[in-house]
Amino acid sequence: GMPYDLARMLPNQPTPSATIFFFKATRAFTLSATSTNHVFTASVSATSSSVFTVYKNALQILTATFAPSATVATISSVTNNSIAVNDVITVVAPLAPDSSLANIYWTLTGTV
Repeated sequence: GMPYDLARMLPNQPTPSATIFFFKATRAFTLSATSTNHVFTASVSATSSSVFTVYKNALQILTATFAPSATVATISSVTNNSIAVNDVITVVAPLAPDSSLANIYWTLTGTV
């Protein structure tokens, strides 16, 4: 299929548990089931572990974890990756965001 990527940048630092990305699907697509195809990066590294959670219709489908000193997150396995028209994809910041981690940008990869 044709590539279909969802990308965003969050300047500065997120507020606790904030929904920092909201996407309502206007076409059906499939997110890659391969975790290394998705990227979460920060220009300022974390000092403690920070977990961002990606949801489809309020059900967790993957996590992106920034380890201490890391600027690239480790992505968990992707589950429930078939996206239908009107499905909602959200990214939620950690409950207690790291005080240093900042300028986070990501790409979730998929195909139509």
